[in-house]
This record gives sequence, structure tokens and C-alpha cells, in this order.
Amino acid sequence: MNDAEARRKLEAMREYILDTAGYEARSIVEDAQKKAEEWRKEEAERLEREADLVLRNARSRADEIRLRQTSAAERERSRQVLRFRNKLIHDAARMLVDHLRDLRNSEEYPAILKGLLAESMEAMGGIDEVRILLADKDIHLGDELLNYAKKVWPGVSFIVEPEPAPISGGLWLISGDGSRRVNADWDARVQDLIPVLADRLGQVL
Repeated sequence: MNDAEARRKLEAMREYILDTAGYEARSIVEDAQKKAEEWRKEEAERLEREADLVLRNARSRADEIRLRQTSAAERERSRQVLRFRNKLIHDAARMLVDHLRDLRNSEEYPAILKGLLAESMEAMGGIDEVRILLADKDIHLGDELLNYAKKVWPGVSFIVEPEPAPISGGLWLISGDGSRRVNADWDARVQDLIPVLADRLGQVL
């Protein structure tokens, strides 16, 4: 075999390895994103049920407030309704955060974290170094998450911070130079859902 033939065979083998790795990476990302989408759908349905319960209570309490108020006290009534609305939103958010914390007891939790990582990495385009921060109770999953990240994004340098983030679950991503950050923790996710609940309550109160 001459040198030219050897080079051609080596190049063909290199292309085959790269194609295979690319296919596996795409398959891993698609699987993680599918699990994340299923999880988001389940949480949206759960929020819908929680919102319906809150709305039923809100209607009952709103009726009581309306009966007690008179036209002369309309301004005070509005303040009461606003305070009550804020309390309902706070209670619903707390219930949802508690549920998200319980996901840690599920065998799907590592897959959920991988799905959150895949989703969050969409905002890290062009970044070549990413720091992953986990909750104290999730630090033990750092190696599994790191191996997954290195396999899916081989061109990016990942570091799992040994110091935990001040979060109850989920994860944070921070670029190596600190210029970009994605908060994908439970509190941040619940905050994203609060406007939905507030809008529904505004239609009732």
C-alpha cells in the first residue's frame, strides 16, 4: 500500500468516526429534549390543575368580598382583592416549587437535568467554556451530567463547580468569562409561570 492509499483510507476512517459521533450526539440531544418536553408538558398540566383549584377558591372568596363591600368602600375593596390575589399567587408558586423539589425522588431526575442542560445550552451558542452549577443535594450527579455534556458538545469545555448554587433544584449555566448566564432552577421556572396564573386570576377577581 502506498502513502496516498494509506492517507485516503485514514481520511475515510476519520470521516466515518466523525459521522458516527455526530449521529450519536444528535440522538442524545433529541432524547434529552424529548424528556424535557414531556416534563414541561406534565408541569404545565399540573399548573393548570393547581390554577383551577386556586380559581375556584378565588371565586368563592371574591363573592364574599363583593357582598361585604359597598360603593363607598370600593377603593378599599380593590386593595383587599389585590392583596388576596397576591397571596393566591404566592401560595400557588410555593406549591409548585414544593412539587418540583419532589422531582429529586424520581428516577427520571437525572434525565430532567440533562434536558434542562440541553435547553439551556441553546443560549450558549459560540461559548467555548461553560460552568455548571447544581444544588447542594444534586452535586453527586455532577459527573454524570459532565460526561453527558462532553459527549454532546465536544467542542465546549465544561466544568461542574464544586461549590453548590443557592438553588433548590435544576441548574445554572455560566460562561467561562461570566458574560452569559442561564438560570434553569426551579424558582426561575416558577417565576416564568407566575404571569400565566396572574392573568387567569385577573379575569376572576
